Amino acid sequence: DSAFGGVTFGGPHTLSMRSFDSMDVIFTGAHTFTGTPTLDMAQATGGGNQTGFFTFNGEIAGSGFRVSSSGNVNDTTSVLQIGGGEATPNSYSGKVTVLQGSNTEDLRVELNKAAGVTAITGDLQMEGGAVQLQRANQIADISNVVINRGLLNFNSQSETIASVTMFGGALTTNPTTGTPTANSITITGDVEVTALDDAVGAIATGFTVGNNSTVTIGGQLRIGSYGRVHLSEGATAGVLNINGGLQMTGALLSQSNGAG
Repeated sequence: DSAFGGVTFGGPHTLSMRSFDSMDVIFTGAHTFTGTPTLDMAQATGGGNQTGFFTFNGEIAGSGFRVSSSGNVNDTTSVLQIGGGEATPNSYSGKVTVLQGSNTEDLRVELNKAAGVTAITGDLQMEGGAVQLQRANQIADISNVVINRGLLNFNSQSETIASVTMFGGALTTNPTTGTPTANSITITGDVEVTALDDAVGAIATGFTVGNNSTVTIGGQLRIGSYGRVHLSEGATAGVLNINGGLQMTGALLSQSNGAG
């Protein structure tokens, strides 16, 4: 494994990070991004667990950024950790975009600041890969999430965001089997689900309220022709509260046994 100090971008450049034999890299310090740079990762085949972790520990200031994974070997995983459990929030201004790369299903971004410390300060746009919360309340309350492709996994963690727009991809709050840790997701504005795909994570249920999850939508839930919203099954099934009304156009809202 390797350790380095803070990272500074002077413009819209690309930092190419490559891992072999499951080697991990951590950057610790103050990070300054300018001009929306790209963090590009790849994990090549080799020994170990076939997964390479690239961790940015410390404050990220300046501009938003992009995340990609080019040239990685299929069925090996590149993981960007935004945070290493520290209590220092990010302060950058702008959007984070997770791009569709080669073998996009093998790209993962983990939000891993201390609970309640902001990792994503602005909007989040997903064009591929997976974004997974490791601790609660990693995304700013004002953040709007757009999913065109990929998976947003709240992973049993509680969170508050402003809105969700799904033109594809998938969103899940918790597993749909077993009894996971209870969590609460609050979306203060609207949720629009117009399509889904199962390219990442084999989740074909679109916007999924998993077991032991409570999702509260402050605005309107709009489900388009190819959209799908699913409340999971089981004794600890999901709960969906909609405060601003429901609009459906040739869509599917499915409720399994026990869901509410």
